[in-house]
Amino acid sequence: MNLVGPGPIALHFDDADAVALALRTLAHRDEEPLLLGTRWADLGSGAGFPGIALAAHHPQIQIDLIESRERRVAFLQQVIRSTGLENARVQHVRAERIEAQTYDGVIARAFAPPARYLPLAAELVKTGGCVVVLANRQVDNPVESLRAFHVERYRSGGKDRLMVVFKKI
Repeated sequence: MNLVGPGPIALHFDDADAVALALRTLAHRDEEPLLLGTRWADLGSGAGFPGIALAAHHPQIQIDLIESRERRVAFLQQVIRSTGLENARVQHVRAERIEAQTYDGVIARAFAPPARYLPLAAELVKTGGCVVVLANRQVDNPVESLRAFHVERYRSGGKDRLMVVFKKI
């Protein structure tokens, strides 16, 4: 089953951990902390990156792993059973069919290009919530209701990465 892109699987784990830890740091900073809320979605979860890492590092948050492909859903359900993560669950649904303003946060790795991902994520997140974009290069924001909150450049697997956090206003 083709669950992740090319490269060693360890790089995907490391990248997901880096993102989950960066969000924790943002939530605990003194000046304008990021309010994580209680319910997040990982769109197009695939092999569970970064949603599983987010669930492991943030047990107070319910993480919905959104996946439309049946085989990947079965894989994710097995991962959740094996890890015992009680705050992660799989939703076998297309992201476009999720009720609007359901989540405090939305994240995705390789779900869709930002121009397609951001409008959909903005619909799914509540006002005051956040949308996280994980990319290799600068992200243009086509959505008026999202404002840039934090931009973080980091290295993972020898590659330059970018995490952009938007807040819905």
